[in-house]
This record gives sequence, structure tokens and C-alpha cells, in this order.
Amino acid sequence: MRAAATALTHGVDLSSFLVGPRTPGVFLQGLDVYGRGGGALYRAKMPEDVVREAFAMVYGGGGGGKKTNPADVALTAFAADACATLRSHALLDELSALYHEPVSEERDDVDALLASVGAGGVQKLLLMASSSAAIDAARPAWEKAFGPPRAEVTQAVSNMLEILPLGNDKARGVATLLAHLGADPARTVAVGDGENDLGMLRLAGCGVAMGNAGDAVKRAADHVLERGNEEDGVAEAVQRFVL
Repeated sequence: MRAAATALTHGVDLSSFLVGPRTPGVFLQGLDVYGRGGGALYRAKMPEDVVREAFAMVYGGGGGGKKTNPADVALTAFAADACATLRSHALLDELSALYHEPVSEERDDVDALLASVGAGGVQKLLLMASSSAAIDAARPAWEKAFGPPRAEVTQAVSNMLEILPLGNDKARGVATLLAHLGADPARTVAVGDGENDLGMLRLAGCGVAMGNAGDAVKRAADHVLERGNEEDGVAEAVQRFVL
């Protein structure tokens, strides 16, 4: 989220030009895009029936196919600058502590959750599990329930599964901003390490994969670094291909 990214720049003298309330940027898997001056440029919205069925799959309440054991997984909804769920969970606490996303606020039911996010609606859903094996086991059912033509199912972290509005990904968000700025994708550098970065790496004229990236990501990139995302790999990419 833009709020999380902005918070991370506080104290390191980056907010004035990298990310902040008055800078352009692409956030939340390309679902939230801001243009010159920080004004809203594009915002994707998840269909309410997808939101209802996804929460039913995890917490019950009718519909949504095979129910997942809520003790093993957690589901939260991203909307604007907040996250909301139906049940607090240690996994969601980790989402805030490790990834700096907003604390998932607990709602009584899906109706209350949808009401709390307002007209802007839910932008994406995030399913978390205690292990990558649990996500791998759950993914076929989630793809069957929410894959095209209903939504997009993708993955950034091994123990997470993300459900996005149909036709949306980082590539669309980046392309939207580049068009707004009058910038040429062929002269753009993109850096990534996850499945959800594939489209963006292919869009950019210079796609750079981190050393920790999976094989599919490395194949999609123009350059593959030895350093990973926790070894200053992004800094190396900027130094080599931007500066």
C-alpha cells in the first residue's frame, strides 16, 4: 500500500522524491496508481461476489466451494489505506510486523467488512498460510473458484496467495503510469523476484531478476543478478542499469 511504502521512507530522506503523498507511484500490485502531484490516477475494485465467496471458503457462511480450515490460514482484504478481516490471526500480525502493511481490523461479517471499506470497495484479497506447502495445496481450489473470467490469482511470497480484480497486475499499473508521464516502456527498468512481477519485467525495456527469484522470473528477465532482494540486489540494479 502507498501508506506502508510512505511510512518506510520516513527518516531516510526519500519521501520527497521516491514515495509520498505528492509523488507518482504504482502500489498494491498495480491496483492503486497515482500520477503527477500524487493525484489518484487508477484504482481497481474487486467484485463483491468474489469477496463474499472467498471469505466463505475460509470462515464458512455459505458458498465459495470447499471450506479451508481457518486455524491453518488467514484471509484479509486490502482497501484504500486499510486491511480488514473476519478473524484476527498471528499470520496477519506478521503481515503488519514484517511487511509493514496496516493492521487487519476485525469485522463481524462480510456485510460489515464491505460497508467499512466504502464505495471504493476491496482492491485485493490475500490468503496467508503457515507454510508454502499449505498454499500449494490450496491454490488449485482457489484458481478454480476465482481464476479468469472472475479474477486473477497470483503469488509474490511462498506462503501467500493473492486474488486481484480481473485484468489487473503490476504491468497494467506501470503501463498506466508511464502513459500518464509520457514515458517510454522501452526506456524503463523493472526489478522483480516473484511470480507477480512477470508481466512488469516483460513490459520494461530492461527487466532485472533478483538472485532469489524463481526460474520463471529469471527466464522473463533481460538480466539476472547474483544478489538477492535481501542482499542489496535492488541497489545493484539501480547502479548498473539506471545510474
